[in-house]
Amino acid sequence: MGDGGILLHMAPAPKRIVVARPEPGEYNAYYEKYIALVPGNDVLRFLEDQATLYLRLFAGRGERDGDFRYAQEKWTVK
Repeated sequence: MGDGGILLHMAPAPKRIVVARPEPGEYNAYYEKYIALVPGNDVLRFLEDQATLYLRLFAGRGERDGDFRYAQEKWTVK
């Protein structure tokens, strides 16, 4: 570049992977009730959206909230 500028090479964006809903016969029938709860056909997108949702949910919480137990010897969100 004769003007002293910097030439940047931009790599193409990676292709988005789509994880499709499994077909009957690809899983045990017991799990049908859980698979049916997932909306749409892009399972990976659903999981990514959930991760974003939970990150926003917990972003407003502090360490004290993470240590909260509703009763003695019960679990915490940590």
